[in-house]
Amino acid sequence: MISRIVGPPGCGKTTYLSRQVRLAYEAGHEVMICSLTNAAAVEIVKKQEIQLPREVTGTLHSHAYRSLRAGKIDIADDAAHLAEWNDAHPTMQLSGGRVVDEDNAAPYSGQPTETDTSYLDYNNQRARLVSREHWRQSTQAFASAWEHWKREQALMDFTDLLESALRDVNMAPGNPGVMFADEAQDFSALEMALLRKWGDEAGRLVVVGDPWQSLYEWRGADASVVFGVANDIDRVLNQSYRVPVSIHSKAMDWISQMPGYFPIDYFPTDQPGAVLPCSATSDRPDKAMDVIEQALTDGQNVMYLASCGRMLKPALALLRQRGIPFHNDYRRTEGAWNPLQARKNAVTGAQRLASFLRLGEEGTWNREDVRRWGAAVKGSGVFPDGVSWKRLEPMIADLPDGPIDQGLWEMLVGEAAIEASMSQDLNWWLDNLLASRRLSGEYPAQIARVHGRQALLKTPTVCVGTVHSVKGGEADVVILSPDVSVPGAQEWAASDSGKAAIYRLFYVGMTRAKQTLHIMQPANPSRSVKLL
Repeated sequence: MISRIVGPPGCGKTTYLSRQVRLAYEAGHEVMICSLTNAAAVEIVKKQEIQLPREVTGTLHSHAYRSLRAGKIDIADDAAHLAEWNDAHPTMQLSGGRVVDEDNAAPYSGQPTETDTSYLDYNNQRARLVSREHWRQSTQAFASAWEHWKREQALMDFTDLLESALRDVNMAPGNPGVMFADEAQDFSALEMALLRKWGDEAGRLVVVGDPWQSLYEWRGADASVVFGVANDIDRVLNQSYRVPVSIHSKAMDWISQMPGYFPIDYFPTDQPGAVLPCSATSDRPDKAMDVIEQALTDGQNVMYLASCGRMLKPALALLRQRGIPFHNDYRRTEGAWNPLQARKNAVTGAQRLASFLRLGEEGTWNREDVRRWGAAVKGSGVFPDGVSWKRLEPMIADLPDGPIDQGLWEMLVGEAAIEASMSQDLNWWLDNLLASRRLSGEYPAQIARVHGRQALLKTPTVCVGTVHSVKGGEADVVILSPDVSVPGAQEWAASDSGKAAIYRLFYVGMTRAKQTLHIMQPANPSRSVKLL
């Protein structure tokens, strides 16, 4: 039996799903949970603090892998094997990741190659269960070479995991009695076929999602294979705990124009909220920065959203220029959106500067403070007698924990550094940074200059990213650009399915807002949608 549950934005579908998992678990059922990411699947369990074996949560690919694993399966799509493919096929090289159009903003590593398009289409067509005779010739040519190479090397790609499990494995790993699938609108026909097969064997399959939030067409996602029409829906979680009246009205007016739309009961909070025009454009976002600064003054958090990463560049530059801390906690791997984030436990430029300024603000340094900032500055001309940091650092490492007398610091690191910290002299700091640290040091220095040292220690309350990157997130204030990329504009004009994808994209963007939605002006009217 399959149960289809729809959870529109802010209606608590993860909480609902967590409760259902707990009820099944407490009733004595073995359970399996899958979502698009391992983190999302684990979050379902964490919400109810259920003690389940780690292997029962994960992506459908991970469950398929576990179901097939008689021995070790080598994955063709991993970096090492893709390098081998590229060496063996110099005219058909792959970049090492999924490449999609800018509107879909899926991450990839390396520079895209011509073969990447065929690789993506190859997996997309398989995910949609499209017969090979209907594939593009370029896709068929790539498939022939790729599959011959996989056979020779005894490899499987990620889509092979699903296809093989669908063909050869009758029950889900662990033989669960109840299966739960989150974000079901973003599953493909292939994934749903496997879920249904395993769900029939289990006896119960619960799928939860929202057809109007399907954003992953690039990977073959098709909400209609789960939620084809209203009659396919068993329950709607219809009360939003996030979206206020005015924003809900705007979002519903927008999505109701989507080709293939059918109504779903969905109610806003009792707060009025506000939808406001913003005179900024994505290429001239100054007025949007004013909105951000006012929101921060009012104690609100903010999202600045666009349909593709390229449109964010002017805003990223202005945020740096104005010293406004920002990040994207939903897409931590995107370095440009997380300039204050540590890389692999490394010390960040913000942490080094905060440690340097601590003496002037709190009247003390400990050894870790000095080890942090000392490694970033030039030894020559900073430390006494021109001693190098390489010689000085072991002496500082041997110091006891806790605050250390300022007289000892004068002897070890010199009066100039102490005076600069006491006077919060950011110019001294920048002038004396190592050349390799200068670029990463300028933005934290500007933050400290505008907002003070404490701003370097706090998690930013401004999130910058694509709509795709923040799906599932929320903010008090959302600033949304109506622009689409050239491929997005072509999709909008070419077909109902392309147009529907753009409707869903901006619907998701609008419904991140808890209090106020600011809609920017188009940078180019021929490549934008009319949101106001």
